[in-house]
Amino acid sequence: MRQMRTAHGPPLPMDPQLRGVQENYKLFFLLVTYSQVALVFICTTMFETVWWSTRRLVDVNVATMAWLIGAETFATFLAVLVGIFLLFHVWLQSKAMTTVEFCEKRLKDAAYDTSRYSRTRG
Repeated sequence: MRQMRTAHGPPLPMDPQLRGVQENYKLFFLLVTYSQVALVFICTTMFETVWWSTRRLVDVNVATMAWLIGAETFATFLAVLVGIFLLFHVWLQSKAMTTVEFCEKRLKDAAYDTSRYSRTRG
């Protein structure tokens, strides 16, 4: 069994199957983080272009203006969604939980037959 290094104290034994899960989660978290950074960068840098395209000082085609406004709106929408998703995963990490553990805990807290659609006629 491999040893996992800790910052303080002796190395802890580590399950080899768990190592891949930890690396995958790290890469997933980095993907979400970098996506959020990129979307915020796109929204902030594109805002000036949209701002000047909507003013009468610059002659811009209406179709181009519509595409710019649509792209800015879509990028802002994605930035909000990815930001909420990132905050959720930061919260999960602070509780030392995975997404599967979170879902299992929610199912355990609520009974399986609490839905009004699972009631029987009688």
